[in-house]
Amino acid sequence: MTLPLLLLLQISGAQLYESGRFAEARDALLKDVRSARATAETHFWLGYVELALGNKPGAIQPFEAYLKSNPKDEDVLYALTRTYAQLAEMSLERIFALDPNSARAHQMRGIRFELEKEWPKAIGSYETALKLAPEMRGVWSSIARIYARELNDPARSRAAAAKEARQPSPSPGIALVEKKQPRDAFPHLLEWRSAEPRNADVYYYLGEAYTDLKVDTIQRLRTVNASSYRLHQVLAESYASTHRREEAIEEYREVLRLRPGLPGVQFELARLLTDSAPVEARTLLERELRIDPDHFLAKSLLGQLLVALHESEPAVPLLESALAARDSLSGARKALGKALVETGKTRVALEHLLRVARENPDDEEVHFVLAKAYRALGMPAEAAREITLHQQVTRKLDAR
Repeated sequence: MTLPLLLLLQISGAQLYESGRFAEARDALLKDVRSARATAETHFWLGYVELALGNKPGAIQPFEAYLKSNPKDEDVLYALTRTYAQLAEMSLERIFALDPNSARAHQMRGIRFELEKEWPKAIGSYETALKLAPEMRGVWSSIARIYARELNDPARSRAAAAKEARQPSPSPGIALVEKKQPRDAFPHLLEWRSAEPRNADVYYYLGEAYTDLKVDTIQRLRTVNASSYRLHQVLAESYASTHRREEAIEEYREVLRLRPGLPGVQFELARLLTDSAPVEARTLLERELRIDPDHFLAKSLLGQLLVALHESEPAVPLLESALAARDSLSGARKALGKALVETGKTRVALEHLLRVARENPDDEEVHFVLAKAYRALGMPAEAAREITLHQQVTRKLDAR
């Protein structure tokens, strides 16, 4: 055995994780699990290693194993709750990726309209889903609930509920999800996904199961410490994901009261306040960048905010830095193009604006800014073309 290999075997999985060698850390930790040498610490680090490697499903079992002997660890309960929430979101997003016009996709739009309190639109989306898949379970119940609780129409509520009662009996996996027994449902759902990987229904029920586990883990965290900053943080994230903006803002403020320097929270709160309270959002983003100078999303949002506030000069280096870290930030690139036009660097701006227009041809604003840039460069024909495109896209958007 060579000396370097001997030294590697002596390095713990935790040390490998902390040095950023995640694949090696997983190998070392799994070796301990397979040899029955695993401790609670082994499972702790393995959960975080799986998250670092992007394997969210693989993080669940280690975290749950760790929590058996450390049930009051608020950080791990928070990490587990976030994992369940992200898996739910990924499962539901898969529905739209498979077919944005499927029955399940229309059902998801109905759910979104409910969250936004757009009751007629929600009912319309649900009815479209039922036209495409008349035997879909749960949708008539959603319609019945809206008529009963929101529109005060008991007759239509009873009619919808009666139609739900006539729907076919569920399969074992679906029945377990409906009974709020997600852990028991997973073997059935995963087998179903393996057999029909392009069936949107399985991703809907996986999303439901993961959501139930998220709710259960939030309750576990609340039981451990009802005043935990981690509880307020995960509630804020949950509210934000369901368009409950005011509740999310309140929870994020409580997190910052309890842990003022917690990384990431200033940014998340700023995202919710950018339109309604831009001055406060700016202060929050500046604080976030003092906590984490490499937070490229905070740089991107602050740069865009400064452009909106007509402070283009300080916005340019922020946006350039954000794009250097993540080239695909279209909003940052458009804002940079606008800032460069405003600061007289029009030819450099064109490169950014044209790329945005190629990638997002239905962005009416970029065509307007391009027209301004072409006029500044003395190119009237190109400016006129962009104004025409701006008007065409605007009419198309207004017609939706």
